Amino acid sequence: MTQVDDRKGSEAPGDAERRIAQLEESNRRLWRHAQDVSTVAHVLSHDVTNILNTVGLMAVGLSLGKSSKDELVQISRETQDLVRRMAGMMRGFIRLTDVVRKPIQPAVVSFAETVEDVMEDVLVRADLTEEIDFRTQWGVPHCWFDPDHLAQVFDQLLLNAVKFRDPNKPRLTISATSAAVANGVQVTIADNGLGIPADQQPRLFTLFSRAHPQIPEGLGIGMVIAKRLVELNNGSIQLESIEGQGTRIILLVPGVEGHG
Repeated sequence: MTQVDDRKGSEAPGDAERRIAQLEESNRRLWRHAQDVSTVAHVLSHDVTNILNTVGLMAVGLSLGKSSKDELVQISRETQDLVRRMAGMMRGFIRLTDVVRKPIQPAVVSFAETVEDVMEDVLVRADLTEEIDFRTQWGVPHCWFDPDHLAQVFDQLLLNAVKFRDPNKPRLTISATSAAVANGVQVTIADNGLGIPADQQPRLFTLFSRAHPQIPEGLGIGMVIAKRLVELNNGSIQLESIEGQGTRIILLVPGVEGHG
């Protein structure tokens, strides 16, 4: 009688433990993201209500017909600012919820093509008039990542570099490089901008944290989204910055080998 080996097709020793650990980590990430979405939703509800109340009061003032031309112009400007702020808040909230709503579809992605497309769009949106020194050196040309996620991550990092440029320096310099490391590919985005104060750096990847509150743009959730996207693609992100000198964002992302 032939004995059947029940172990045939079973997982190798340690595979089950690794899969359980991965699932537990995925659950932790989803729980953290759910908490983030809930927090932003509450803040958004509060702020949008305040904005709508303010716009309503402005409308009442206009209906009375007692405002001068200069007052009407001021009211119009304030209303536009409030509407832009509310639109920005809604866009940020939608981006945050989209992080886990859309399925991850990793593929072989080109750094050069992704950054070229993203940088062109960033410069248009930032309405940058001065020239910048933008350098790239792709020691490793590709990684294994969801293409849309990688574009969003680069968009956030490059937009920050442009937005927080140092007005006292003659030219903004940004570099984007990649290199092979033991666990995948290291990608570095570096700039010579304002840098981030040391006391702000530990909070950079938490909701509503803004390194430069005096600069009005931004809600303080962009870097949280970038971190979540990198982690969902089995990568990591860290920051090195010196105030007044610039910032380096370092990504560790999966390489192409063993995928596809």
